[in-house]
Amino acid sequence: MATLARVSRLTEFSRSRLPPTMVLPAEFEDLLDWMDAQGFITENEEYGLHGQLTAEWWPPYGTAVVFHVETPEEAGLEYWTGWDVPDGVLVPFARTGGDGSRAAFWLDPDGRQRIVHLGSGSGSTLCCELVRTPLDLLRLLAIGYDEICWLDADSAAAPPEREDGTPAANEPYREWLRARGVSIPETAAEVVCGLEFMDDPPGSDDFRRWLDTNDPARSQ
Repeated sequence: MATLARVSRLTEFSRSRLPPTMVLPAEFEDLLDWMDAQGFITENEEYGLHGQLTAEWWPPYGTAVVFHVETPEEAGLEYWTGWDVPDGVLVPFARTGGDGSRAAFWLDPDGRQRIVHLGSGSGSTLCCELVRTPLDLLRLLAIGYDEICWLDADSAAAPPEREDGTPAANEPYREWLRARGVSIPETAAEVVCGLEFMDDPPGSDDFRRWLDTNDPARSQ
């Protein structure tokens, strides 16, 4: 994917909020630059810049997602983990649903930066590695599911459906990806990892095992 000539203020803002242990993937920089160039950003006086796939904060159709790298104070990670996560290991960077679910960067024990999902618990309970690569997340967002926090095995295996006949995706965003030679999957199952949930017995997901291993309440 070709990077735009200028680096947007949204990209600079996002870089500045990441800990030294993490980097902003080039694919995300391209996306944030595009959002800024389209005017698809909002600014909160307290928390700073947020980027969306459309001009609307939460669009009536297509995939709703808000990119915003959170500081430790904003993230409140103990809400999800139940224990104090070391600094620079888990950083939410996008809101994936109106229920408060997040996508986050996770630095695994081997030092690899991975993309995981933190379900809100009060709504979505999806909690696992979400996709293998940053580009796969961009492809997932282009399919057209209303909110990716609600994906499960059944919904991920089927294309998104809408009863009102409106388009099932954010077309300007899809066009932007296509112009860069990026293919858009038909279903989420083509790009997501094995989906696991908070109440499931620990399975093969590395992130779930890491949470369970480090949680004092679960390890007793």
